[in-house]
Amino acid sequence: MWLFVRLLVAAVLASLLGACGAGPRLVEVAPGTTLDQRMTVSAALMAWNEVARAELGYDVFVPGEGDVTIWFGVGARGLHCKASSLGCAHVGGSDVWLEWDRMYEAERFPVAVHELGHVLGLRDREGSDGIMADFMTDLAVEFSLTDRTNLRLASEGRE
Repeated sequence: MWLFVRLLVAAVLASLLGACGAGPRLVEVAPGTTLDQRMTVSAALMAWNEVARAELGYDVFVPGEGDVTIWFGVGARGLHCKASSLGCAHVGGSDVWLEWDRMYEAERFPVAVHELGHVLGLRDREGSDGIMADFMTDLAVEFSLTDRTNLRLASEGRE
């Protein structure tokens, strides 16, 4: 019964949001996570949703047993990441990996926001000053005009 209700809700959301581009991605946190990890991911999802509501008119992430899974710990669980990465996700992919124990506490939120940007179809931007910069020099989470424009383009399949 629960699966039917979840599929019905997803179908309704997709039909309501279909005219606006890609529908919301259902996100779940992998089993065995800590409260701190779940709170950080929730804050990162809320940050993207706030930008998306302003730029697209709808949330891009909703909680669920979804098509995006957030993983924590050593190893990229099949993702091809640089050895030095604190996190990684393929552009438009369905898995996000965060090397939680290697991050300073202050890095965790901005890295989570950045990696979720890849799930939305955004790419690293060389020399950019926004959250999708290829190298983070600042731990502030600020969405640049480029980040916002690319979110709109990605929702239309043009990023």
